[in-house]
Amino acid sequence: MKPIASEKSFLGYIFPALLVMVIMFGGVLLSSTASIVEKNDKAFFRNFVSPTNSLVFLAARYITDFIIVLFQLFIFFVISLIFLEAKLFASFSLPFILIIVVSFFVLLGILIGSIFNTEEGGVLFSLIITSIMLFFSNTILPLENMNIMIQKMAKFNPFVLAENALRKSIIYDVGLMFMWKELLLMTIWIVTVAVAVLIKSNFNIFNFERKGKIRKGKEKRKKINLKEKIKNIVFTEE
Repeated sequence: MKPIASEKSFLGYIFPALLVMVIMFGGVLLSSTASIVEKNDKAFFRNFVSPTNSLVFLAARYITDFIIVLFQLFIFFVISLIFLEAKLFASFSLPFILIIVVSFFVLLGILIGSIFNTEEGGVLFSLIITSIMLFFSNTILPLENMNIMIQKMAKFNPFVLAENALRKSIIYDVGLMFMWKELLLMTIWIVTVAVAVLIKSNFNIFNFERKGKIRKGKEKRKKINLKEKIKNIVFTEE
């Protein structure tokens, strides 16, 4: 008996899901770990006291992680072209979709990195978030077999949105006008996460300043107490 669909056609069908998985795990884990390492580094204090705006450092973090994820995608595309014979460059909408998808998962990782102070906590939470997005998608279980409420919520899942947009672009070769809902929702997700990153970054700077003021206050109290002790010793000797 011969199968109706060949193995290559099946791999080509699940290729968008594999592509999103590579972007999601690579982008979130990389950017979250890099953000935590940068935050705990001694150079963070120099960046803090420098006159450069904090947005410049956030933009540099985003661009660096974005380029690294694109390099990972390049390797993945080369392997796919060799073994899967995937038609990746047949659609002109693919680069635009990839920019949106990579931007979201990189920003999500930066947000996680700004929340946690340890690499272990950041990696664990990143795996939890990505696993939840992967579980509530068509990759593991069909959404039709889930509860109706879960189906409605899964439609807003960034993994599902990215997979649907890439599937329409790679397999069906449709234009951006036919995937405007997915792109609009992904853009909303990007704006939401970017705003959360800015808020958390400003909050971290505020806490850093407050801790610095508290530390300076403690040092001043120690100096005052030391001076008082010296005065008392001199007074008792007299």
